[in-house]
Amino acid sequence: MRKILLYGVGEETLQAIKMTGQIWNIRVIRITDGQLADTLAGLFEAETDFSGTCDAFEDEYMLIQDMSREELIGLIRALKKQGVEFEGIKVMRTPSNENWKLEDLFRETAEEHQVVKKVRLLQQILQSCGTLDLSQYPDEGKELKQAVRNAYAFLQTGQFSLQETEEQIRVLMEILKNTGRLVH
Repeated sequence: MRKILLYGVGEETLQAIKMTGQIWNIRVIRITDGQLADTLAGLFEAETDFSGTCDAFEDEYMLIQDMSREELIGLIRALKKQGVEFEGIKVMRTPSNENWKLEDLFRETAEEHQVVKKVRLLQQILQSCGTLDLSQYPDEGKELKQAVRNAYAFLQTGQFSLQETEEQIRVLMEILKNTGRLVH
């Protein structure tokens, strides 16, 4: 059965997703901090909302079962048409994560989410570096070229950690600061 578990969403968003879920034949269940020790598979057996607080994690989560990527995109678009945007973390149930405790899953996906955001920022910085005339900065230009090469090489590896990604950003931002051309 197609099902969505929601954590940390406001009441208005919860009700909008539940209404849309009914139309799409998707069961929507609210989960709370009381379920953090439960496994994902166990939680997808729930039939009714849980009560309690959602204070342990600041992000909103949407956990999805038996939906394709295309169906999820369609659901998100349908919600947007109603003026409801879910910008939280989305996680599909898979054989590799279904036995994870909810707390562990949230921690892991929150970290991955942060890494993705930082990688996108690094990509934006690199894109804006492409518009600089480095001949105006003889000393910093060489340093910036090398930092840009290093960042591109880092991105090509496809292996990102939060610490390494933040370091690439820090180096580029420091050099751009020295040129007087900070990127926003």
